[in-house]
Amino acid sequence: MDVRVIAATNRNLEQMVREGTFREDLYYRLNVVSIFIPPLRERREDIIPLINHFLMVENQKYHTNKSIYSDTIDAFEGYCWPGNVRELENLLENLVITTPGDIIRRENLPLKLRRPQQVSAEEEEETVSLKSAVERAEYAAIERAIEKYGSIRKAAAALDVNPSTITRKMQLYKDMSSRKQNK
Repeated sequence: MDVRVIAATNRNLEQMVREGTFREDLYYRLNVVSIFIPPLRERREDIIPLINHFLMVENQKYHTNKSIYSDTIDAFEGYCWPGNVRELENLLENLVITTPGDIIRRENLPLKLRRPQQVSAEEEEETVSLKSAVERAEYAAIERAIEKYGSIRKAAAALDVNPSTITRKMQLYKDMSSRKQNK
């Protein structure tokens, strides 16, 4: 029988062989041709072409004509993609199915994509006022609570504030974010 095995892993098999947690003979049987593909977070230039590809595939599959708003693409590029390309593909399928209308907007995204994932080098070196630092921390806490508890009411109870406080602060942050983008 002539068999070819194609295997992929996100683990360092060489290191595992050295540590004795992966069989050396199996490693050499599998490791005929090694191809290293960096994670999506290290190849941000591939995100837009992948979005375009998967959006086209999902539009054909579901007989839709969805497109993505530009600020939504910014959110995609700012996310760390721990699930790599499969996570991106699954998310786009979900958005094509669940988004009302033909335009996928930032507010259609899951909370984990809407909040900033990374701080740029410029932002890191910038001196931030105490008020601004508190607002960022407060917003991050609110976002995490909403994501964890699934609703503003439950998040408000967990944070020991009134739901209207969360709604007001989220709107305030959204307005501040819009003003920054327009500058």
